[in-house]
Amino acid sequence: MEFLQDSIPMVSLAAAAAALYARASSSLLRPGFPRLVALLPLFPFLVAAPLAFTSSAIIRATIAFFLAWLCAFKLALLAAGRGPLDPALPVLTFLFTALLPVKLRQRRGGAGAGAAASTKASKPDLSLVSCAVKAAVIAVILRLYQFNNQLHLYVRLAVYGVLIYCFLDLFFPCIALAVGALGMETEPQFDRPYLASSLRDFWGRIDTTKSFAGPWNTR
Repeated sequence: MEFLQDSIPMVSLAAAAAALYARASSSLLRPGFPRLVALLPLFPFLVAAPLAFTSSAIIRATIAFFLAWLCAFKLALLAAGRGPLDPALPVLTFLFTALLPVKLRQRRGGAGAGAAASTKASKPDLSLVSCAVKAAVIAVILRLYQFNNQLHLYVRLAVYGVLIYCFLDLFFPCIALAVGALGMETEPQFDRPYLASSLRDFWGRIDTTKSFAGPWNTR
């Protein structure tokens, strides 16, 4: 694993190779125990890959979220013949779905207002003012972390929550734009979760069952 040490390009290439192996092996094996056995060697890599980043806790946590959590569960669902992954998907579609926290929108036939509204709804909101505000908030919080030991526990937790939200609300639309540049559409991850009136409403607005394809999502 030394060749992966603190190298985002090398880890990305290794993860892509693992996803391509998963696609190839799954196309040859039926869902169930044989496919699970073929995919098992990938799980130790997905868990260990984030540990290659020793210089940055943020990068390590982000890679762990992508690979050790999301990708691992997606492959587990693939072994059972469920979830967002399918060996019949095109290579790029399979890679993006496996390695990134997105769910690609299924294109359906038909035109008109419904199709136009669907396309409009799938476009990420990346206004310059919103991005500038979130980037400024992140910069202030990172500066504030220098005085982490002097802050009350509840203040630290609140600040951490704001940091995670701003980071994800910037990061996910950027991913959606990159995917959209390749002609694919993604379903939105966020719907103003800060307006949630209950914990159930909060998770519904974040829409993890559709976008993240965690262990609770079967299709």
